[in-house]
Amino acid sequence: MTTNPPVYIPRTGSLADRVLDYFRQCPDEELSQADVAAKFDAQRSSVGSCLKPTVDAGLLAWGHNSELEYVYTLPGKPAARSAVTPAATRISLADALGNSEDLGRAMATAAAKHTPARGRTKLPPSALDFSTLQVDHGMPLTGKSHGTAGTSKWAPLFAKLTEPDTSVEFPATWKSAVAAQATKLNVAHKKAGNPTEYKVRITEPGKARIWRLA
Repeated sequence: MTTNPPVYIPRTGSLADRVLDYFRQCPDEELSQADVAAKFDAQRSSVGSCLKPTVDAGLLAWGHNSELEYVYTLPGKPAARSAVTPAATRISLADALGNSEDLGRAMATAAAKHTPARGRTKLPPSALDFSTLQVDHGMPLTGKSHGTAGTSKWAPLFAKLTEPDTSVEFPATWKSAVAAQATKLNVAHKKAGNPTEYKVRITEPGKARIWRLA
């Protein structure tokens, strides 16, 4: 007799439960593991294992978006593509032993074929020229397109947003790092009872924008 496996239901109040509740309220959002850790006050090293059963059960999708960033989304969202290891990058020990007398050379060849997933862009402080950025008033917050906060190297960018309803456009390559800092600031402000809130979006190819909403 065939029996169906039990339906996975995250424990109430668990990280998985809170993340799913967030996506129920914000179904078009996407969160990296760093975003989840900052937004839900969790250890980044444990985010993947905590959310894996939720992904395995099909309640969340884990893959890369149009910027090749690995993120969580609701299943079926076009921004998320499954994280799959190409067959060309795999090599078994038996194949290595059977096809080459030099196992080390075979393993080096396999490693050369593997292209690591693109991570967050790391920019040295010297590469960030905030003086050229323009502060805009009244720019409407857009949806997604194709696609404590202590002192950090991004502080000069956030310092430009001195009042609500202002925004700043910046290169899309900064988006992940700026969004992570915005999430940290939002969490810190909420805990402190400060209404200040930031949102970051990709607005067009090569361009992103941060809004101060409050």
